[in-house]
Amino acid sequence: MGKFFIKSNQIENNKIKIIGDDVNHIKNVLRLKVDDDIKVCNSENSKNFICTISNINSNEVECTILK
Repeated sequence: MGKFFIKSNQIENNKIKIIGDDVNHIKNVLRLKVDDDIKVCNSENSKNFICTISNINSNEVECTILK
């Protein structure tokens, strides 16, 4: 399971938006799809999340926090 690092401003309610180079890595290198699970870490406070991918587009990957 891949692990990606985000900042606090990318978390809103129960959703996380992954942006930047990680979008290409998720889509084209790892070939992850909607409903795949990933680990996400807030680099500002070291809080870890288990998320499921809910939407993928060219600019961002939106995830729903499971844990």
